Amino acid sequence: MFRLATWQSAAKKAYDSRNEIAQLYSGAQVQVLDSSDSTYWYVYVPSLNLYGYVNHNYLY
Repeated sequence: MFRLATWQSAAKKAYDSRNEIAQLYSGAQVQVLDSSDSTYWYVYVPSLNLYGYVNHNYLY
């Protein structure tokens, strides 16, 4: 399981349970929209119709 989060400011990215918007599980399909950050990538999750950030180490 990994978490999808959102932040008010991209400059303040850090996981905190208050910014978690969904939990994703192994096999979840995501579309990577921005992989420029060294830790968190901005993704779209079609099955949830949500956009957010995920630690890229959980994606493969």
